[in-house]
Amino acid sequence: MRQTLWPSTTGHAQAIARYFSGVRANPTEVLLACVGSGTPVGFIEVSIRQDAGGAASDRVACVDGWFVDESQRGHGVGEGLMAAAEEWGRANRCTELIGGTEGDNSPRRDF
Repeated sequence: MRQTLWPSTTGHAQAIARYFSGVRANPTEVLLACVGSGTPVGFIEVSIRQDAGGAASDRVACVDGWFVDESQRGHGVGEGLMAAAEEWGRANRCTELIGGTEGDNSPRRDF
């Protein structure tokens, strides 16, 4: 799913290994959405930033990546992932949540 979201990015295996190694400067989490069989159909990657431009606080939950498989779009999966990210931020003492898109990313902004 990461490769589909970020096709031009290399090093996915290294990033995943680094995540599972537990070596992180700030809290980071990957939340998965799965169908009944346990097959992942979406994810949201969140972290905490101290330097989020325009934020009112210095502890801001940040959506770094958000993906839902095409076959599951329009069924509330993305909404559920975002709600989980908001809850994760609250549990980590954040009062703001930010996110963004890269370049001309209108299909993703128009979810």
